This record gives sequence, structure tokens and C-alpha cells, in this order.
Amino acid sequence: MSTDIFLELNDYANQDLNDLEFFLHTIENFISGQEKKDIARLEKEIENTSDRQQAEFWENNYPTHWQGIFATHLRRSFFVTLMSLAEDHINMICRSVNTPITNIDLKKKLKCSTICAAQAFLEEHGNFSLPSPELWKVADDLYLLRNDIIHNGGRIDQGEQEERDRRREARLKAIIEDLPGLSLISVGMLIMEKEFCLFALETIKGLFNELHREQERLCVS
Repeated sequence: MSTDIFLELNDYANQDLNDLEFFLHTIENFISGQEKKDIARLEKEIENTSDRQQAEFWENNYPTHWQGIFATHLRRSFFVTLMSLAEDHINMICRSVNTPITNIDLKKKLKCSTICAAQAFLEEHGNFSLPSPELWKVADDLYLLRNDIIHNGGRIDQGEQEERDRRREARLKAIIEDLPGLSLISVGMLIMEKEFCLFALETIKGLFNELHREQERLCVS
């Protein structure tokens, strides 16, 4: 692949990330704004009531749907789209390496994730020294979370499982503890805060930047 072509593709990927960042900030501002409007409207309804009546009122009428429904689904939509973009762009970079072996072949051989296979492929067959192992590891963790949302609806605790699934669940729970803005509610459902979405976005930006730097270095050398 020529330098001009991969630079153009990298520009498209960076623009997609910018578009996703705009989408994230827009939906977060919308959710926050509508939640505040609802709270202000409801506060007027209980201005002249006792503290006990107000507490009972909020218990039954607080507008939880903005965080419980809108934020949950829109943040998941953002995150799944982000990781799909990352997967597609990483695969494109792998295809630019001139070798008869592909990252898909290596994935089957290693029996690992798309991200893990791409790291091994680019380091072994593309002479990539970046991204760092730490950045690849976080990207792979994000990819596992993305797959859980797609295939299990974000429910981590699946009850009785085979050994392989128990290991996967243990890793997911460790990821949730390590990464910012993630938590589990009592039924084992994944909760995703705005902080996590921003972290995921910055992680993929960093991954792309390091991949692009390596592409440029290898084309020049």
C-alpha cells in the first residue's frame, strides 16, 4: 500500500474518531440537560410540602429514565461503534503488510481475540514496535467488553457455566474493577458511565496514533 493511500485512510479513521467524540458529547449534554429540566419541573410540584413528603415523592418520581434507559443504551451504542471502528481500522493496517500470512490466519492459530492477533501479526510480520504492550492490553480488554455487550447484552454473571466461560467472566470482572467508569449492579449487569466512554475514546485515539507513527516510520525506512 502506498504512503499516500494509507495516510488518506488514516485521516478517515481520525475523522471518524472526531465524529464519535462529537456524538458522545452531544448525547451526554442532551441527557444531562433533559434530566435537569425534569428535576426543576418536579421541584416546583413539591415546593410547599414537608421533608417527609418530598422524600416519598422523589422515591417514586425521580426521573431515573435519563440515566437508566437513555444513558445506558446511548453509551453502549457509542462504545460498540467505537470498537467496531477500531477493529476495522486495525484489520486494514494488517492488510497493508506485504506477507502471505494474514492476521486472520494468526488469530485461528493462536485462538485469541482480533486485537491480540493483530498485535502478534504486526510485531512478527510487520516489524511494528508500537503500540506498547500496555496499550494493546487495554485495547484487548475493551474489545472483550464490547463482545460481551453484543453477545450477552452486558450481563457479566451468566449463572452456571463451563470452565472456559468462568475464566472469561473472571477476566471481565477484573477489567471492570481496573478501568474507570465501570461497575456491576446486583444482577450482574454492566453499568457504563460517561467517564468510561471518554477513557475508551482516548485509548483508541492513542492506539491509532502509535500505529500511524509506525506506519510512517516503516514506509520511510
